[in-house]
Amino acid sequence: MDIVICNTYEERNTGNSSGSSIESAMQNEANEAGVSFIGENRYPRYVPTCCCKSALLGCILAAVCFSSVALVRQYLKDLLLWVESLDSLVGALLCIVGLIVVSFPCGWGYILLNVAAGYLYGFVLGMGLVMVGVLIGTFIAHVVCKRLLTEWVLIKIESSEQLSAVIRVVEGGSGLKVVALARLTPIPFGLQNAVFSLTDVPLPNYLVASSVGLLPTQLLNSYLGTTLRTMEDVIAQQSVSGYFIFSFQHSLFQQRVTSIHMSNPHLNSMKEDILYHFDLGTVSHDLPAMFGDVKFVCVGGSPWRMKSFIQYIAGELGLGDPNADYPNICAGTDRYSMYKAGPVLSVSHGMGIPSIAIMLHELIKLLYHAKCTNVTVLRIGTSGGIGLEPGTVVITKQSVDALFKPQFELVILGKTVVRSTDLDEELAQQLLQCSKEIDEFKTVIGNTMCTTDFYEGQARLDGAFCSYTEKEKLSYLKDAYEAGVKNIEMESSVFAAMCKLSGIREINSSFYQVFLH
Repeated sequence: MDIVICNTYEERNTGNSSGSSIESAMQNEANEAGVSFIGENRYPRYVPTCCCKSALLGCILAAVCFSSVALVRQYLKDLLLWVESLDSLVGALLCIVGLIVVSFPCGWGYILLNVAAGYLYGFVLGMGLVMVGVLIGTFIAHVVCKRLLTEWVLIKIESSEQLSAVIRVVEGGSGLKVVALARLTPIPFGLQNAVFSLTDVPLPNYLVASSVGLLPTQLLNSYLGTTLRTMEDVIAQQSVSGYFIFSFQHSLFQQRVTSIHMSNPHLNSMKEDILYHFDLGTVSHDLPAMFGDVKFVCVGGSPWRMKSFIQYIAGELGLGDPNADYPNICAGTDRYSMYKAGPVLSVSHGMGIPSIAIMLHELIKLLYHAKCTNVTVLRIGTSGGIGLEPGTVVITKQSVDALFKPQFELVILGKTVVRSTDLDEELAQQLLQCSKEIDEFKTVIGNTMCTTDFYEGQARLDGAFCSYTEKEKLSYLKDAYEAGVKNIEMESSVFAAMCKLSGIREINSSFYQVFLH
């Protein structure tokens, strides 16, 4: 058995089993609030019954905020120098007012005020002042945006894939964690407040999660302020520290959020993306409703094996009856089979690189169109081990070709394209730790060789043709073993390469039913 594990990030967490009840509740809530929903979209596209008074207040508020920002940016230096000359208490109150203003989506200067507070009041008092001001500002911005600026926020979300991804994840079961982690991202502070105002996260919990998430950068900015000598230094330092904070936040964000990527601009111009070999399409099927709750995908060679897997995992995880006859979602085609139990999807991929490559193209597009996030993909299959006892589990460090190179070569338009097949070392160590806790199989870490042929490519002696002697075979396998190769199969290289291209973290581990001498 060969297993490849990989994580994705992007962007939906809606369940199938409870979809109708959730949608009904959402629609009832919408009807009560006078909000209209379009199709299956979770978010209101327009608010036709908003009263004129609320709309007018929203416009006035937006105008005031934008004009305030323009004035602040133009006279920022004079304002800060003036605050420095005031009484400490008055200055602190004005600082809190400033933090409230920058908490709105059109606000600017959050980092600067954070640094200035550290300069004016020291690390401890400055930090406390910032925490209080940001807490009050976050609360006010949340309430105002939820009641008056909904349409404006929706327009912003629809035009930003990153913001759409964040709000979908927040709607999931780990919403508070996502809110806290989102505060470490480079998305502007005020814009985040506006986005989160559309979610159903309880306000007290939201405020706590925001405070925790903002704490690291608040500590850092306050400390930076204490190292400066004059207010002019604060203003001059702001641009430098801003880039520094952005880099710091961006690096943390990259460590925590992984999204599925499709680098094909032609798909955007298509009216419908048809997944031919799955018998699915973006127009003919509601992919987010069907697959939006998927968190785990297991792929393997044969349809029978994948149906057996979904029955087993349904019983093991309590997702359904293990004896139930789960329907084949891809029944309209005989190329692949697909089964689903709760958040688990099981898909067959056939044998060899060409077959799994076709399946992966359509699986990645399926997960993308379904707006899935935090998905783990596993590959199961038989393979042969080198110098190992039968039944040993091998966690792959790299997928290598027949020349022991960690790469996947593909000829595209007459040109050879080489893609990396390195696997995620951190995930490999996590899987190794899991095997130690289970303690049912011997587990090792090594390289996996991926070949294009089952017989000669894998140095077998029982094919229709054989151009080498048994001595040459053993010599080659010895070289492979010394190069760190632990097993041989026919799918790992393209799996690793395509996962890497789509932004999926991957790991390859194998259970060997065949032992090569």
